[in-house]
This record gives sequence, C-alpha cells and structure tokens, in this order.
Amino acid sequence: MTLVSSADRPLRPKEVAIALGRTNPKRTQIEGIRATLKRLADGGHLRKVGPGLFTGPSGDAEEAA
Repeated sequence: MTLVSSADRPLRPKEVAIALGRTNPKRTQIEGIRATLKRLADGGHLRKVGPGLFTGPSGDAEEAA
C-alpha cells in the first residue's frame, strides 16, 4: 500500500511486482498482486484510476489520460 501511495504516478501490478523484488514476475504472481490491489481499492485503501492502474486513496498521483 505504501509503495503505490508514494509513487508519483499510478502503477500497474507488474510494476508493483518488480518493485517488490521479483525481477521477472510470472503471470500468476502478477495476477495475485492485481487481486490484492483490487481488494485494497474496493476497501478504500487505494484507488483504481484506469484499467490496471492503481494509486493512493487521495489520488495525489497524476491520473492516466
């Protein structure tokens, strides 16, 4: 949550996986992170700002065009 919230732009699940140390994440790892990000967004801890793009709850990061 902190990683996505502190980013200067919305992040994709693959970018989160790489930032967490998975240098070449498998599709199943990416899908797991996507599901977690979606649950956090549904709970109000993050915001989904586009297809596969997540940012902090306040939306401080620049939204995708």
